[in-house]
Amino acid sequence: MKVAVASDEPNINSAVALHFGRSKWFYVFDTFNQTGHFFENTNHLQIEGAGCNAASALIELGVEMAVAGRFGSKVTSLFRNSNVQQVLVEKPITIKKFVTQLK
Repeated sequence: MKVAVASDEPNINSAVALHFGRSKWFYVFDTFNQTGHFFENTNHLQIEGAGCNAASALIELGVEMAVAGRFGSKVTSLFRNSNVQQVLVEKPITIKKFVTQLK
């Protein structure tokens, strides 16, 4: 399964970003082969549609789970229609720790 974790820095030791659509990066982790890479969210500065455009790009990458502190309602609808699970992170956690818990 491919998991996209929102991040404000391209570093696995940084915290999971609070807002999905405004995060600058996504750490895309493949649980099958235990590899990951950072994917830049080039949409994060858009006035409108940042979250939906980011979600669409991740859906094209084959992401099946998205992780962030919060998701907008339009993103939630888009993910539901594409069968992408959303995980809300309520406490600060690093990307590395979250991914380790997936293993």
